[in-house]
Amino acid sequence: MDAARIVLDKIKLDADYPHADIGWEFWKREANPLPDRTIDLLKQCDCALFGAITSLPKEEAERELDPRFQGKGLIYNSPIVRLRQEFNLRTNLSPVQGIFRAIR
Repeated sequence: MDAARIVLDKIKLDADYPHADIGWEFWKREANPLPDRTIDLLKQCDCALFGAITSLPKEEAERELDPRFQGKGLIYNSPIVRLRQEFNLRTNLSPVQGIFRAIR
């Protein structure tokens, strides 16, 4: 994400970059890697940048949860899958792949 911001700042893109809560840290603290507040924020945006995220197997994910959520049958679900479902996203084409295809 830091590298993307360097490029976007260099081309002087006229955009705001609100921070959204997503990922492993929110799973561990809140038992939700994609909080509803993030979905609400994204609904107000024209587009979003999504960086790499952590994902671990079910047992490891539960062990990393805040103790108040452990043993409640909560299962880690990938935030990218929920984003695709929530916003009806069908294609996730890397911009770099698109550039390479355009050059060919």
